[in-house]
Amino acid sequence: KLRVRERHLIEISAPKHVSAKRIQTFLTEHQHWLYQQRAQLSHITEPEHVWYQGQRLPIIMRPVNTDISLQTEACIVSSTLTQPYQTLLQHLQTQAQAQLLPRLKTWLPPSHADLDVRLSSAQSYWGICRPQQIKLNWRLIGAPLSVVDYVCVHEICHLRHPNHSAAFWQAVAEHLPEYKTQRLWLKQHGSAIMQSYKLLSQ
Repeated sequence: KLRVRERHLIEISAPKHVSAKRIQTFLTEHQHWLYQQRAQLSHITEPEHVWYQGQRLPIIMRPVNTDISLQTEACIVSSTLTQPYQTLLQHLQTQAQAQLLPRLKTWLPPSHADLDVRLSSAQSYWGICRPQQIKLNWRLIGAPLSVVDYVCVHEICHLRHPNHSAAFWQAVAEHLPEYKTQRLWLKQHGSAIMQSYKLLSQ
């Protein structure tokens, strides 16, 4: 069996009793497929950076014991991992689960303390509010905490104002007077965050 594991890694697997000669013959028989895969893989861009808490961190592969280490100036990934980018993506999702939802809950008013809050994997929005539920995009882990707070407040204000009226923005401003700064940051860098995580998942 032949399969693409991750980017430039093509794996061949066979039962233990199959000889090396038979495996070589199998590869020769599927040479056209291998050439096709190599051509496709050559067009895939390797991710060089990842966004985390507002910082664009370079991804550095090193032979270290810890699989993933998100540091102040770099994201260190163990070079011994079979699927390093997939492991990094899963690590970021775990961080999002641990950080984003508790932060959202701290902003909830007492009247909505039991509101259903969860993460989403949406490609087109950072947060969404329904009468009984608020979802935050897990990729917000790439934004500064102040921007996360803005999205939390934005969605919470929709509980009372299901629109973007003047009253809605006044409610946002009451909680976050400087919200326009955070809103602008997200407009300027949001696409880059989405793209960096998209590259990890290819």
